Amino acid sequence: TGLTLIELMVALVLGLLVTEIVIAMFAQTKRNYNQDEEIAHMQENGRFAIQMLANEVAHAGFMGNMHFNLGTIDNATGLATPGNCTDSWFDPTGTPIEVFKQSAAPTCFNDARAGTNILIVKRVANVPETSLNGQKLVFSSYGKHGSLYAGSTSISGYQYWEYLVNMFYIKDDDDGIPGLARKRLTFDGTDLEVTPDGIIVPGIQDFTVLLGRDADAYTNFYGVP
Repeated sequence: TGLTLIELMVALVLGLLVTEIVIAMFAQTKRNYNQDEEIAHMQENGRFAIQMLANEVAHAGFMGNMHFNLGTIDNATGLATPGNCTDSWFDPTGTPIEVFKQSAAPTCFNDARAGTNILIVKRVANVPETSLNGQKLVFSSYGKHGSLYAGSTSISGYQYWEYLVNMFYIKDDDDGIPGLARKRLTFDGTDLEVTPDGIIVPGIQDFTVLLGRDADAYTNFYGVP
């Protein structure tokens, strides 16, 4: 009609064993879920980074209605070199894509992770400007001639496009976690500046760019240094 002390102790032990098994299964399931979520997050970051870089590279050298092989480009800004960098990497008369090793990069990339590459893409925005306020670095063109322009006065017959220089590289955050970072060439109406956006895609620890060379008549458009 009741339980003996021994039966009660056996029941408690069996209950504890069952509870331990259930807790262990729950903990393992939770660990597996967290691991799968972290892997999916890393894969999503990788896809986003590749998609963003692919879109940027696809637009490299886009200069609005200016065709490289039918005209000339001038850098008529007269602006001083931005920051500590040399001016060759932002000049539109150069190649639209430049790649530096971290060890040989311009000095404004002193926060790049060792052993990685730095990708610099030069192009204009996807749509022309409808008005000029002197707060953007613009590229003016009419088809056979283009000029990098820093001002607010428009010229009849020319189109004006915001000039973009985006720089992608790997850096560590404050906790030492690497990620894909970006810097941009900006213009405040007076001076050129290199503006950091910080890490835009976390969790990426390496970045290597492999370039091919087009050997036909369009080398000047697609060429690489």
